Amino acid sequence: MGDVFVIHDADAKYSIDAALHIQRLTKIPVSATFNNVTVPPTQRNLDKFIKNFKPLYDAGVRSATIPHTHWVATGKIQAEFPELFIKNTILREVTQANEVVGLAKAGFHYINLDRDLMRDRDSLLKIMKAKKYCEDIGLPVKISLLANEGCAGGCPVMTEHYEYNCNRTKEDPQYFNSPIARVSCQKWDYEDSAIMLKTANFTPWKEDWDELLDLGIDTIKMHGRESATRLYESMDIISKYANNEEILFAGFEEYLEDNNLVEKPINAWRKIIKNCKFDCWDCNFCDKVYESKGGQKLSAKVTKAVEVLAYHDNPTIEDFGIPGLTSSRMQKLIKSIASNSNKYLEVGSFLGSTGVAALSCNTLKEAHFVDHWKEDIQPQVGDELPKTNKETFIENVRKYKGSTVCKVYDTDMYATDLTNIKDIDFFFYDGPHDEMNTKKAIEYFAETLADEAIIVFDDANWEGVVSGAKAGLAKAKLNVLFEKIWINSVESKDEWWNGFFLVVVKK
Repeated sequence: MGDVFVIHDADAKYSIDAALHIQRLTKIPVSATFNNVTVPPTQRNLDKFIKNFKPLYDAGVRSATIPHTHWVATGKIQAEFPELFIKNTILREVTQANEVVGLAKAGFHYINLDRDLMRDRDSLLKIMKAKKYCEDIGLPVKISLLANEGCAGGCPVMTEHYEYNCNRTKEDPQYFNSPIARVSCQKWDYEDSAIMLKTANFTPWKEDWDELLDLGIDTIKMHGRESATRLYESMDIISKYANNEEILFAGFEEYLEDNNLVEKPINAWRKIIKNCKFDCWDCNFCDKVYESKGGQKLSAKVTKAVEVLAYHDNPTIEDFGIPGLTSSRMQKLIKSIASNSNKYLEVGSFLGSTGVAALSCNTLKEAHFVDHWKEDIQPQVGDELPKTNKETFIENVRKYKGSTVCKVYDTDMYATDLTNIKDIDFFFYDGPHDEMNTKKAIEYFAETLADEAIIVFDDANWEGVVSGAKAGLAKAKLNVLFEKIWINSVESKDEWWNGFFLVVVKK
């Protein structure tokens, strides 16, 4: 669900063999996931599933997610695979105690609850009573609750989001890269400043995680397969939990600081959300907590800039006619942000495909371009690009220069003279993308930034970009007001090329 794999049989066998090898090394069971709930739950499809799952079972897979209660209730899966540990899919949105009992009687051993129950203590307590009942009648079940996904609680389009992904073809973008997604998370991220407090996620306090486990939750399900960044995020939480740290993840620092109040609003928030049921329409306490710390909505300039992420419609794409390692959609993003900015800084300019996108809005007062024009950069696939050349870059950007004062720095980025680079409110970083250089680059150029600035890190697909950026922002003591990570297929000309990480920072 959510991804389309185009592979040969040999590739599939290698992936399975590798997973089973990890199982042997770590003693952690491999679990096969089939959770496409839009596949009809027919007997014919059940027979087809059993036929195709048998090689996995014979190879050592003893755990699987099954999408349909009908299939499990027939008992045929259990008869064919007697040692199989059967899990339901979270996409079934289990929220009631009677559903838990029904699933246990059907034959499931493990039940994924709907994530919204993390803020519905009444329902959780009743479900734990149902869990005890299942054990008493000889049908014990494990209960799982999802953490750290980051979706808005009570999302009105979540079911449709999954339906989209389950039915897309290899020609269709993943949901969040689809134009139809413009009405969901992308829109809420910039419209609602307090959205972080309204997400269906656990709080960062270990004590609160322990409290849910003490209720009877057996497993906390965590994210990881969607990207290396999310995997590392989950592993970091696990590491901090194992080390008995009080705070398990970052992002709440501003709420924890001493704000001269006897009772910090965030402490009251921790208590209220245990049973708020995401009835935000009737509560608004998250907004009050955000406002209590002096929180302000993003400036009009920043709001307009990040609004392009919401795909308000398929944007009109301009053809700048300059080859480069980017896509038309990335150029559109750069132009949109630049049109609401005054001073632009770009590190890694190549032949100017991103630089001209910024200049084409013809509203910038200054633009600074840093590159040493020595590396012959080429895409992984597709046509070969011309060799990097400073003169060609200058010729390309000159056509779009307009009234903008442009300055070119032919140097290693750490040798850039920063004397005349001041008050940058849009920084596009496309320099070396390993973790160390990304971190060092932010530290080095932080002094050039305006009090409020947008930074876009290109190629967020690559390992180390996001982690290096976050480490650099923290080291430079830049307060992050807004952030968005956009990951898509590698070098996608129709999407965001190699993805990006966008942050709005305030000194």
